[in-house]
Amino acid sequence: MEEYKKSVDAQHAPEALITKTLQRIHEEERGAGVQAEVRQSTKNKAQPKKSRRRYAWIATAAGMAAVLAVVVGVSSSNRGLTYNIVQESQIRAEAEISLMPEREMTAEEYGAYLGRDLTEPLKGVTLSKADISVAYGEDGETILEDEGTFYYNTGSGQVMVKMSKTTEVAPEELLSGEATEWHGLTVYAGENETQDKRLAALQQGDVRYFVMSYGMSEKEFETFLKNFF
Repeated sequence: MEEYKKSVDAQHAPEALITKTLQRIHEEERGAGVQAEVRQSTKNKAQPKKSRRRYAWIATAAGMAAVLAVVVGVSSSNRGLTYNIVQESQIRAEAEISLMPEREMTAEEYGAYLGRDLTEPLKGVTLSKADISVAYGEDGETILEDEGTFYYNTGSGQVMVKMSKTTEVAPEELLSGEATEWHGLTVYAGENETQDKRLAALQQGDVRYFVMSYGMSEKEFETFLKNFF
């Protein structure tokens, strides 16, 4: 405004024109200021509504996330096993006993060694056969190697459970597949090409297990695993 006044003075305009011009400039400045205040006031009044909408959206999103977390948690804990294909040759090799016993051991004695009942592990499940192989140290008491293969009749099919504290008993091809975190266990599940045999490898405590079913559905097989372990 000062620059404008100097410019007007330099042109030697009449005093009345100068006064009128400066008055108009002041009025325009005041008008601009009032409009700015009105816009700011309007913005401030509208802001709480916008904030409330934003907070409401955040609360809704948080609620949806909580519900989703519950659904995912239930789904993850109840999902079935992931089955990998295992070649029949691998299955047959691991189903055979691999150690020659140096001294006979009963199923009851071997169960005591592993710390569980293997003769009557479940209601409605009966033991039909047990092959146990144990290798001892020079003192004749220390077990260096052990392996037990137990066959059970379940009513819906037959299950073989091979176990050992000292050696791996599951096929390498099965252990190289995808594992499933299932009911607190890490399980490597598999099946043969014709899907009439289902397999599982896992470790519970210091004992390794290899389980194979004959003529059982996925549901029946998984029910056996859940109850046995």
